[in-house]
Amino acid sequence: MIQDLHAHTYYSFCCKDNPETVIERAIAAGIQQLGICDHNYGVGCARTDFCWDKGTRLDADYEGTLTRYFDHMRLLRDKYAKRIQILCGIEVSTLMGKD
Repeated sequence: MIQDLHAHTYYSFCCKDNPETVIERAIAAGIQQLGICDHNYGVGCARTDFCWDKGTRLDADYEGTLTRYFDHMRLLRDKYAKRIQILCGIEVSTLMGKD
């Protein structure tokens, strides 16, 4: 099985690609199993005005943004189920601003 188990989307600060674009490119490349694992700080802050020098945003709704993220990934997993297996996780960073 051809796998890529470490892909990022626009949910991470280090990537600008739409999740569907990442999935479509993986399919075109012959990938059979794709693991999307965006950074916890990108997903948790919903890519808002996060500033590393100001610390974590106190008004961020981490539970809500994580729920929306996983709901989005589940929708894509179901949409592409006949073409590729999608796995979803979170890449946990303990040093803010360090990928």
